[in-house]
Amino acid sequence: MGGRRAYDVRFPWIFTARATLVSTAMALTLSAIRQIWGTSVIEASALTLLGVVIVLVGLRVLQVMGPNELEVLQRVSVPGKHLLIRWLSPSRPRSG
Repeated sequence: MGGRRAYDVRFPWIFTARATLVSTAMALTLSAIRQIWGTSVIEASALTLLGVVIVLVGLRVLQVMGPNELEVLQRVSVPGKHLLIRWLSPSRPRSG
């Protein structure tokens, strides 16, 4: 018996699609740049930093992290998690 029938669990298709889109954008960008750059420590570090930026911006723009994922992130012990949660939380419209 599948998880959906036994526990009413549904596969998170939208989350998976958005996360895959962010990962694909990062992979394509870094692969294209990697074709041009060499393999020095500085270039590898720059590509790593660029990858992190692409993922963080992509997660925010596509609003990959919903309330459930942010709640899980709140419970884990990760340095800087409050900044990360603030960055990844959906923007609230300003009133006034």
